[in-house]
Amino acid sequence: MRMLTGIATGVITAAMLTLGSAGAAAAAPDDTAVTDEAVVTPDVGTKDVERKKFDCKTPKGKKLSVSWGTGTNISTTIYFNNHCNQKRTIQTWVDGAGLPEPVKSKCLTVNPKTKGDKKFSTFGRTVVKVTSPKKC
Repeated sequence: MRMLTGIATGVITAAMLTLGSAGAAAAAPDDTAVTDEAVVTPDVGTKDVERKKFDCKTPKGKKLSVSWGTGTNISTTIYFNNHCNQKRTIQTWVDGAGLPEPVKSKCLTVNPKTKGDKKFSTFGRTVVKVTSPKKC
């Protein structure tokens, strides 16, 4: 936060120098320092997306692509695109809510040459990884 505060102060100082003394007085009526409240922070509800790819047995060079949100939710949606010629499985692992380590959660089977999504309940836990075992 200190770095952002310093950058924000530098931007305000540069604006004051550009505007001159009259503009500076209008831009900053008092000589208070920029506080952490003035720095724009990202929304707490913003979620990142994780992506993972698994190699196909056939055809060579093709992959099973999987993505999911990493925020703690009541539910999580797993998006998949299976470019393989065979069925593949997707195993999710969750962490949080007092769990000592990640545990297996949902396992689903994806048909060959299909894409779609599957929404499932996570009860406030976070999906921390996805694997593709031989079977569920």
